[in-house]
Amino acid sequence: MQEQPTLEEQIAFFDRWNDTHRKQGFEEVEHESKARAERVLEILDSLRITGASILEVGCGTGWLTEKLTGYGAATGIDLSPRAIEIANARGMRANFLAGDFFELDLPAAPFDVVVCLETISSVPDQLGFVEKLAMVTRPGGCLIITSQNKFVYDRRADIAPPLPGNVRKWLTRKQLMGLLTPRFEILKSTTVLPKGHKGILRLINSYKLNGLLDHVIPPRITMKAKEKLGLGHTRVILARRRKG
Repeated sequence: MQEQPTLEEQIAFFDRWNDTHRKQGFEEVEHESKARAERVLEILDSLRITGASILEVGCGTGWLTEKLTGYGAATGIDLSPRAIEIANARGMRANFLAGDFFELDLPAAPFDVVVCLETISSVPDQLGFVEKLAMVTRPGGCLIITSQNKFVYDRRADIAPPLPGNVRKWLTRKQLMGLLTPRFEILKSTTVLPKGHKGILRLINSYKLNGLLDHVIPPRITMKAKEKLGLGHTRVILARRRKG
């Protein structure tokens, strides 16, 4: 069994990663990250969110937080001091905090909307993490959380082993739902951007097969069908904080 990285090792990993990969803004991030973020913004648009208090947990350099400011007063928090340094240097209309989510002194009033992209898989205590998400979301408020789809990531040939300091705990749909449902009511669950190169996904995502399908079914329809079937690389969930 892989030894659990210390908190200091995790911070060092994310400092290096953000300094190397996340100095750009929303429009310049890689396709996978942008696709999941765009789905989050679509959900916010569909909810007609305006003037809300919004928290992004695991905001990195604030590339999505900048968009969230269009829906209300946004706060971004991240474990990486270097990521927050980069975020603050970009002069956004958002409040940024660096530190451990479990320990940070957050505002007493819970947030209307909490957004969390691909962070839960990097957290050792996932149950405690969800409990903390519930604490910072007002009763009746919304959580939009995305997580690597374990079924797909286990069948991707382009994923390297975790680097030192990187926690990797991908979740199945059942596991993620099991963590969320005691404190949240699930309103919507889907996946984004079909991927995968191994096993059954080698056939489903075959360029040859999809090329043939393109002659009879618009590619957009095929992609949406795969996403609904749970074959997208990222799972996206909209949930409401239970009032009890």
